[in-house]
Amino acid sequence: MKVSRDVALSSLTTMRVGGRVPLVFEITNENDLTEAVATARAQSLPVFVLGGGTNVLAGQFHGAIILNRIRGIRGIGERIFRVGAGEVLDDVCAHFTEMGLSGMECMSGILGTVGGAVVQNSGAYGQDISQVLLEIEAYDMEADRFVKISNAEARLGYRSSIFKDVSERRYIITSVTVALRSEFVGQDELYFSLKNYLEKTSATNRSPSTLRDAVLQLRAEKLPSIEECATAGSFFKNPILSGDAAANWREKYPPESYSAMPDGQIKLFAGWLLDQCGLKGYESYGMQLYPKNALIAINKSANDLADIDKFTADVAAKVSSKFAVELEREPDTLTD
Repeated sequence: MKVSRDVALSSLTTMRVGGRVPLVFEITNENDLTEAVATARAQSLPVFVLGGGTNVLAGQFHGAIILNRIRGIRGIGERIFRVGAGEVLDDVCAHFTEMGLSGMECMSGILGTVGGAVVQNSGAYGQDISQVLLEIEAYDMEADRFVKISNAEARLGYRSSIFKDVSERRYIITSVTVALRSEFVGQDELYFSLKNYLEKTSATNRSPSTLRDAVLQLRAEKLPSIEECATAGSFFKNPILSGDAAANWREKYPPESYSAMPDGQIKLFAGWLLDQCGLKGYESYGMQLYPKNALIAINKSANDLADIDKFTADVAAKVSSKFAVELEREPDTLTD
């Protein structure tokens, strides 16, 4: 286990802001984890876990950071695998794609680790981690023991889970068990933009490798590289409407502005809302909405989390003024 002191959080998160944290543990196994938690507890330091730091906006945090680097992919049944929470999500997607297994290929290119993907219930192009997740292994800091948590118990929703709830941050994910499938994604399961891309490129099949290549190409066309700029990926959640609000939206706005959900709900596309407000490339408080994709925010010169908060409120107010819809930020926030 590697232990570092007085580390800048800006060096651990891809948005590149954050104060200095007194203690950082880089763990590679469960023994490291329990030792790190015990050390932090002995010093009365709160604990926060980071994977790739790709979906976290950091401020001041006078606690201990655990960098989860627990890796490994092990088959434990027919198309069932246990994956270390510290594995890079895209590497895992590539691994299963090479095996010809379906279920995660459309998540290719998503930033971060497998553990982080469970916290966020990450997904893209019609697939998310909840669709393949069977079980989670985690360390319960309150009970001081390792536990198993089922998919249902994790309460995975749209970009949410019990692990993201501040009141439930007692668990540190160590591994996840996923079930893949040998059948290709059905034509009616394809996300509309992916389906359009395949038709445009005259792709002849829906194999995992074909879909992975298509997804990576689509992402390259509209997403910046974290090596070239400071970003946390998708910055705003897609708002969900129900009841009269959903019905009214369907009557007033075009089908390309939303997707249907169960129980009459609809999910609005935050990118569409931002586009309609003319916000591609918009800059304020040192932040910018990416010119090729307004859903992505880039830190050009923001000094701290306060600047990002002001930018968030600024953009959300413009969308609310035009559509009476409230945008919520997607990345997690790390502060005292």
